[in-house]
Amino acid sequence: MEKSIINLTLHDIKNSLRKGEIKPYELESEIFSRTKSSYSSEDEAWLESCNYAQKLRSDFLTFKTGVKLEHTADSNFSSGIKRKGKYVTRIENMYGPSKIPQGFAGPLEVTGFENNKELFFGSYRVPLATNEAGLIASINRGCKYVGNVKTFITKDGMTRAPAIECPNKEYADRVIEWMQDKEDFQLMKEEAEKTTSYGKLLDVEVIRGDDYPNVIYPRFRIFTGDAMGMNIVTIMAEKACNVLEEQFPEIDVLALSGNLCSDKKQTRINKEKGRGLSIKTYATISKEILEHGRINAKRIEKINYHKNVRGSNLAGTIGGYNGHAANAIAATFAANGQDLAQIVESSTCTTHAKALENGDLEFGCDLPCIEVGTVGGGTDTPTAAESLKILGVYGSGNPVGSNRKKLGCIVAATVTAAEYNILMTEARKELAKTHAKLTGRI
Repeated sequence: MEKSIINLTLHDIKNSLRKGEIKPYELESEIFSRTKSSYSSEDEAWLESCNYAQKLRSDFLTFKTGVKLEHTADSNFSSGIKRKGKYVTRIENMYGPSKIPQGFAGPLEVTGFENNKELFFGSYRVPLATNEAGLIASINRGCKYVGNVKTFITKDGMTRAPAIECPNKEYADRVIEWMQDKEDFQLMKEEAEKTTSYGKLLDVEVIRGDDYPNVIYPRFRIFTGDAMGMNIVTIMAEKACNVLEEQFPEIDVLALSGNLCSDKKQTRINKEKGRGLSIKTYATISKEILEHGRINAKRIEKINYHKNVRGSNLAGTIGGYNGHAANAIAATFAANGQDLAQIVESSTCTTHAKALENGDLEFGCDLPCIEVGTVGGGTDTPTAAESLKILGVYGSGNPVGSNRKKLGCIVAATVTAAEYNILMTEARKELAKTHAKLTGRI
């Protein structure tokens, strides 16, 4: 098929799209099926089909709305990829990428620990994507003052908690007893782990309420390698439920996700039991450094308590005992190809500040559910891949899971720098002035 014939085919498809004979989401497969014979390989054909599909969707939106899409359409960022031998698109109905200003903060020194063992030490320039004018300056100044941030992974495991209805409480008791038996749990574990190369079913905690004692929520905790792991845990949880259904045919799996996971929500269970990576950070800021910043440890301690602890408590927060942890989480997630909806629970954070007798400040954050990955999802998009390479965590780590853990620790340390700076800014009574200056208002 000649190039001119391809153009005629695309013209045909364009007209069919406008008439409603082809749906916008069908474009890639429609173009691919009609033009693949003209390319040297199916890989090339799929990529070009996706590129053409984006252009046709952009044209379709202009046709429907009258808006000329000069910026989103002007891109060589393709939705077409090949994963596990299958041709897929990154998202549905893609017509171009969204563009967010991107900068970096640092250098930020981070040391990572797990099980009393040092995992890594490094100095990082942290990629951040944000529309907030003062944010990167805020984090950058925090990096200068916090020094080496020690990060401690206290728990690791992504969770999924189905909602399962049993005929009555007594039947539910039997199901719970079966799941808690080591040999029976092993049956679920073996079947679930057949679905993945790296996923490991670590444990299960069964939760239920007094109002419906026949409905149970087994909260499966799973090691997901270097992936954030939502697809892994969902598939593994389904397989575990299949084993349960074989053993207890009268159960009804009402929902594979029963909201006790808890995905994309700030919840008490995530705060108390963790999800993804649970990380605590510590930094000691000397009296001399504090004085250089024209503040003192007792002032920071007092502001942290009345702002982040008492103020948040009076507001009725679940996990927001912090100044602006979500700012740092959002900026690192956007720059590094993470699931943006998981900013919600990943920004669960309690900030600590304690003045020591010698005038130093002991400072840190408790982040019980940092949900990140270095493979899968948006991590292989061009800008995200570059950002992850800057941090030295792109792709699978050696051992498996090490890159994800390092990224989680860097994110936690970045939050720590951001949290220190906001308290320092409050202590110096510069919050309004700084925002006005950095947004060009003064």
